[in-house]
Amino acid sequence: MASAFQHEGRWHARFKDERGKWTSRTCGGADKATAKRLAQAWEDEAREVREGRADPRAKRFQSEAVRPIAEHIADFRAMLAAKGNTPGHVALAIAHVDRIVKATAAARLADLSADAVRSAVAAIKEEGLALRTCNAILRSVKTFVGWLEADGRIRHNHLRHVKGFNAEADKRRVRRDISDDELARIIIATKAGGVSFGLSGEDRAIAYKLAAGTGFRRGELASMTKASFALEGDAPTVKVSAAYSKRRRGDTQPIDAALAADLAKWLATKPAGVPVLPLTRKTAEMLAGDMWKAKRAWMREAGSVQERWERRKADFLNPTDGEGRVFDFHALRHHYISRVVQSGASVKVCQELARHSTPVLTLGRYAHVRLADLRKALPGVPTGDKPTIEPAVLRATGTDDSAPYQTDAENGATRAQQTGRETVRTNANACDEGHALRLVGNGEKHLVFAGNSKTPRLGAGSCSNEGDGARTRNHRIDNPVL
Repeated sequence: MASAFQHEGRWHARFKDERGKWTSRTCGGADKATAKRLAQAWEDEAREVREGRADPRAKRFQSEAVRPIAEHIADFRAMLAAKGNTPGHVALAIAHVDRIVKATAAARLADLSADAVRSAVAAIKEEGLALRTCNAILRSVKTFVGWLEADGRIRHNHLRHVKGFNAEADKRRVRRDISDDELARIIIATKAGGVSFGLSGEDRAIAYKLAAGTGFRRGELASMTKASFALEGDAPTVKVSAAYSKRRRGDTQPIDAALAADLAKWLATKPAGVPVLPLTRKTAEMLAGDMWKAKRAWMREAGSVQERWERRKADFLNPTDGEGRVFDFHALRHHYISRVVQSGASVKVCQELARHSTPVLTLGRYAHVRLADLRKALPGVPTGDKPTIEPAVLRATGTDDSAPYQTDAENGATRAQQTGRETVRTNANACDEGHALRLVGNGEKHLVFAGNSKTPRLGAGSCSNEGDGARTRNHRIDNPVL
């Protein structure tokens, strides 16, 4: 039974907790009577939980519900940083959550309802943002609410069934692939150029090579140090840490031996412990400038002014082609995956090298098929000028509609013609009925018991059956090869 006692001038309550064990709790500045009432109330509450009539988390839910939502966001930020996420990823996720909280005017967790979030995301969409951006904002908010549920701060994740938009219906930036000749010209022109966007020409050329040879993204490349490269031996690799990988796991990517040799020479002059490719966020502008240098060099190779003008208008080495498709730094990843798919590798290998969670993303969005590749796969179509198989070939195999008997023009002899699977047998003698043979009509017979052929033997005559051997030679028995 609950009771109260005094210790060092303060009253304490003594009662059985949710596990049925005696415990005590201070009652603050309460008197003896108040301490007894609190002790009895706490014991009754613990009994309800212990006997399954109350949710043990209910009190936690109540206390978290009255806290300002800003405190929960601060705890969410600390959790993301503790998991090893990059500062940029943490800042972007918190910015998304703050944007929705501001749009919904949410002060407590209860204000962040599903309807309020839907309305806020719809309002953001009306501002002209791309659907992929709207989905990213919604994804960050759903991650936040999912963490609240997992941490025991809310009873139910009411955003679990809130769906995003179909981003395929609003593609703002459609990327394209380029030929190997274009990529080679870009690398040559970049390597011969000077410093741009804080990187030397050789550094930018290595960045393009590495992106096209591994499929790594800008942020993944920018995080690499000398320790990220294992270039010795017959199986060189490049790795990226889980904190900088988009799928939040350490990735080790195999690379070509020629690329490994170039990287080994380049890394020899780089210090250890620091990023070797400090790429900025303006990689699209950086690549566009190097593409224009490569295009000018290609234009100078023209033999006439007219040809030079035509090369200037061509899509070759243009950051944006005539259909509005762009080739930016991330398109180098598209180039890498497209070449992997074109190599004939299995779907599983393509998915693993692309580091995607599903092959649908690998083959549907990143693998670009050129017109020349499609032309190689075209089936042949009959022209209609002549049959596909000549009649003479059919006659040679005996499968056309010729007569079952043919007469030799030289000696007048008549020979059997094969028809389908059967060959007409002539001048066979009929046997008596005692051996399961049946005469038909004017001496023709069927091999009823054999079951393999019902073709009549024309011109068969009556004969007496001999018991000392088979009348018709069985080639399957005489020749074991058959």
